[in-house]
Amino acid sequence: MTTDTELVYGEQRHDLLMAFMAFGDSMILRPGGMAEFAVSRETVNDPLLRAVMRAEADLIRESADLVGASDVRLRNDVERFADALTLVLQALGVRAHAYLRY
Repeated sequence: MTTDTELVYGEQRHDLLMAFMAFGDSMILRPGGMAEFAVSRETVNDPLLRAVMRAEADLIRESADLVGASDVRLRNDVERFADALTLVLQALGVRAHAYLRY
């Protein structure tokens, strides 16, 4: 991630915030300030998709170092996408945790 305060994973902070705001119609607010929304690669705009892909690349590099370790379960594509989306939200300063529902 860049240290430039206007860029988050190489994308303009404003563009990413607007992308997340677009999920507002489908967002469900939960107690304690938690928000739930459905997202997939097909539902995100280009800046958000690029940022998530950059975060996924970081996660893949970390996973590569774990290959061969007997006690490690590598994340699948869906799990890694949720992890990367969470990293982008956290980089934006949003307290986030991804829950996966299949």
